[in-house]
Amino acid sequence: MGILRTARLAGLACLPWAVALLLPGETGVVRASDEELDFGLESRGVEQLDFAGNLVWTDEELTELLSLEGASWYAPWRGEKYRLDALEQGIDSIRRRYHSDGYRQATVELVEPEMVEGQGDRLKIVIVEGPRTVVGRVEFEGVQPLSGAELEPLLRYKSGAAAPFSEAALGGDLFRVAEAYLSRGHLAAMVETSLDQNDSTVVISYKIDAGPVYTIRNLSVQGYSRVREEYVRRELSIELGQPFRTAEQIESEARLLQTGWFRDVSFQATNLDHETAQADLVVVVLERATGFWEVGLGTGSVDRVRVVGAWGNRNVFGTGKGLTLRARLFGIYDVSVENPDKNQLYWDHEEELIYRHPHFFGSGRTITARLFSELESRPSSGMQLNQFGVSTATSLLSWQSSLLDIEYALTRTRKESLSEDIIFDNSRALTSAVAMVYRRDFRDDIFNPSAGHYVEMFGQTAGGPILLGDNAFNKLLSRGVKILSFGDAVFAMRLEAGWIRAYATSKEIWGPDTGVPIEERFFAGGNNTVRGYRESSLGPRLSEDDASLVQDPQFLTERLSGGGNAVLLANFEMRFPIIPEWNIGGEFFFDTGNVWTNWTTMTTDDFRLTGDVVDKEAETAYRTSYGVGITYRTVVGPLRLDYGIPLRRATFNSRNEMGEITGTERDPDHVWHFSLGHAF
Repeated sequence: MGILRTARLAGLACLPWAVALLLPGETGVVRASDEELDFGLESRGVEQLDFAGNLVWTDEELTELLSLEGASWYAPWRGEKYRLDALEQGIDSIRRRYHSDGYRQATVELVEPEMVEGQGDRLKIVIVEGPRTVVGRVEFEGVQPLSGAELEPLLRYKSGAAAPFSEAALGGDLFRVAEAYLSRGHLAAMVETSLDQNDSTVVISYKIDAGPVYTIRNLSVQGYSRVREEYVRRELSIELGQPFRTAEQIESEARLLQTGWFRDVSFQATNLDHETAQADLVVVVLERATGFWEVGLGTGSVDRVRVVGAWGNRNVFGTGKGLTLRARLFGIYDVSVENPDKNQLYWDHEEELIYRHPHFFGSGRTITARLFSELESRPSSGMQLNQFGVSTATSLLSWQSSLLDIEYALTRTRKESLSEDIIFDNSRALTSAVAMVYRRDFRDDIFNPSAGHYVEMFGQTAGGPILLGDNAFNKLLSRGVKILSFGDAVFAMRLEAGWIRAYATSKEIWGPDTGVPIEERFFAGGNNTVRGYRESSLGPRLSEDDASLVQDPQFLTERLSGGGNAVLLANFEMRFPIIPEWNIGGEFFFDTGNVWTNWTTMTTDDFRLTGDVVDKEAETAYRTSYGVGITYRTVVGPLRLDYGIPLRRATFNSRNEMGEITGTERDPDHVWHFSLGHAF
């Protein structure tokens, strides 16, 4: 009891002092402490920044490592700022850069900042670089079954390279050497390193005990509940008795993740028997929900409204089969057929039911079957396409970044007029076609690439004595994209060429060019082909050659786009950041291309950079444009707003039966394009 009273009295005795510390006045202990705590955390202006003693790297290169706070875009006159704690971290980054490049004795120190009232601080960083140490040679001991020539290319610290700052820096190389043996089944491999240093060089030694190659004794699967074990095992490229090889495990992991059933897959070697060189392999899977639904809403320069909804399950009733139902609604804002001087809104839709069957009939192939229906408006051609059909597809080759697919599709197409004055003569047709597509994708990112290339080749044949149907044609299309990185900027270019031609009964009745149904022809102009021109507005117009399409001659005088049987596109684009921290970027582009009735209608006179064209000349002229754009980066590609300016504007004159001009249509002097994703 006495102790408690004493404690209370002591607390009361201290109360006046506590109050004094909290009240303003001469006593400034608390305020002084706060200032000490805040020192280094406040941002201060930089009036001047100097480096002394640096010879290897320039002041600009070292400044980038300091991560100074740049001037804001809305007040660039205020200059750069720094925080002392962040500056110390930047100085440590400079120190590590010297050490990692072989300057093991380098020192980097900050001189006490000189504070200039009202202007900012003057900073000076003094560097003593010292001599550079390099790797004289790399020695290996006990490398069998590998060799030193096979191991050294795996290393960061090779002969002649900058020496590591310490033996601890060899951790990455140590791991890579050990992984080279583990990937070949040497599960008990041991690797030791040592450094022998003299004045200017070091010798790095690796002592390796590979041990025996372990084989798989038993294989078990853990972590599954909704997916049957047999479905997991059939995706494995691993058999009992074979060595533990990383290559088979990586392939098996990829196949399991591609099913969409699992969130993660790992492999563990357990129960190692050093006498028999055997071990058990445990495959651990982490399941994910196989059912899903999705809803999306978007907009674009042509598709003013996009609504997407889907439901699906990747493991229907535990059978390992997949089922997806998807619907899309598009509001298309395009030219009015009744009044070409105005635009109107067209409502399009797509529906599809997709069935996915892995390991079809015990094979290693996945078969995908699709039932689809869609309504597509093509105001530039005065029609709506109402299509209904079925298709089935599978992959013939899937290796690294290469894919070869084959598909068969049976499609019923009905052309519907967008005007009372247009009456189609052959409005219904059945197309039976087989297509193959080869893709080779080496881009570093599908949606926002900064390097790499992409190649696609497409071939299709329809109709004829084997496939039957109402349409018979052959189509080829090739596309290549190259992405180059220049610092923070990215240069992208695309080249695309295609050809299509009718044969068999379609050629005999309608001709090799007109016999190609309009829905299968190539179209150019617009957001993803040649910006600066209206969507699908380039190339041949419907003319007397297309008289078989319609009964009313008024349709032909509207000068609507008829598409082409040959296409050539070349696009060039420079993409660069504007406000990186806000994911805002920009682009300059130069687009070229057109479609032709066939390759023979193309001449060298068509290829000019500038110059307006009229009527027939406009149909075959190779169109060019340039422009600028602004982008907002997202994980699924950039939101893009482009402003395109045509360099070869066209004028089309409508004439009556007497040859008199009854109307004139001219390309606009600029076109805005808005969409999600890069143009190519």
